[in-house]
Amino acid sequence: MIFAIDTSSSVLSVAIKCENQPIIQNDIELGRNQSVYVLDYINEIVDNQLINGKSISLKDISTVLIGAGPGSFTGLRIGASIAHSIRLVNKAPIISLPNFLVMAYMAYKNVPKARLYLVAIPAKINHLYFAKYSSSDILHPNGIKDINAEKLIRTEQLGEVVKSSLQSHEDISSFVFIGESFFYTSFLSSYNDINDDAINSIDNMINLPINYPKAFKMIEYFLQHKDYFIGESPNDKIELRYVGHYL
Repeated sequence: MIFAIDTSSSVLSVAIKCENQPIIQNDIELGRNQSVYVLDYINEIVDNQLINGKSISLKDISTVLIGAGPGSFTGLRIGASIAHSIRLVNKAPIISLPNFLVMAYMAYKNVPKARLYLVAIPAKINHLYFAKYSSSDILHPNGIKDINAEKLIRTEQLGEVVKSSLQSHEDISSFVFIGESFFYTSFLSSYNDINDDAINSIDNMINLPINYPKAFKMIEYFLQHKDYFIGESPNDKIELRYVGHYL
């Protein structure tokens, strides 16, 4: 059984996948109470499932997927602790998935014909985490030169960073902004400062309010690129992405 968890935001996202069965997903807004209720919620999700008429438990987990950030410092630590606890019980390997890559994949599933996917979420005060992916990056992660491409930038740098991202890309006939609406709004406020030649038309921009990687999409993406992630991720170490540094 594959178990996926993301605790990088105020939403706890959990999913499980048993062989030859559909993915079971549950998201719940826990806010600052994640550390208090997360274990009860996970146990409730798993214990209430019947697969082929048989109950399952955390002991049935064979692989743990964790959203490795960037995101909330406290939230990421909660997810890492849970993953390590499961590994101690049943020796399940832990696979760290970059949140932004999974979020870009979620956007790709909605808008598959876009050429560029720009991801941003809030960081500390007046800062954003930012990354960009082409559709090729998403479909072929082994071809990404720097899969840990998230950057910490100041909010006022957003326009210039987006301009640079677009100008360095060969084909920007359409592109997608991924993240909270303020990211898109902040970019639009800087739009006049960007050379019109860098963007064909403002109509080619799409904003998708994806704020965290859904656990069931983590499983879906992992299964499509299983060989790559198993080869890249050590079983005894979780690399969390926070403020541009590994913890």
